[in-house]
Amino acid sequence: MARKKVTPRASSIKSWDEADASMKRIAEIERAIHGKESSMNAKMDAMKQGYADEVKPLQEEKESKEKDLEAFCREHRSEFGNARSKQLIFGKLSFRDSVSLTIHNAGNPVAAIKKMLGEKASMYLTTKESPNKEALERLPDTELAPLGCKRSRKETFGYEINWESLS
Repeated sequence: MARKKVTPRASSIKSWDEADASMKRIAEIERAIHGKESSMNAKMDAMKQGYADEVKPLQEEKESKEKDLEAFCREHRSEFGNARSKQLIFGKLSFRDSVSLTIHNAGNPVAAIKKMLGEKASMYLTTKESPNKEALERLPDTELAPLGCKRSRKETFGYEINWESLS
């Protein structure tokens, strides 16, 4: 066991036997504390597991409802019209576009961008001289292809709960 530092004060111990008895009592107290902490940790672990067991079906139901909502909205996408979202009583359903740019150039894309774009290249490169995808996204596909870049679009689904309507 590690040594413990104790701030000095006037002692109530009058003999070595009393000192030995005090050490015994300290050991008993530490054992009791350790036992209570172990018990507390076991109870907390059981509570956490019970919580997880109770919540799991709710989480699974929520995930299922989210997938159902997305599937329904994709099936009825035309009913959104030009709108990107649809407000309902209990929340808002929406589609958002996200654009990702993948650079397929197996060689050195930085060198290819510099060669193709000349003085404008710095606009399409970040300061660490890696391709600036945000700037490259503004280029037409005809200029992206020779650089080894390909544009892809992906529509993502999302929703917001209107918590006030549940009151």
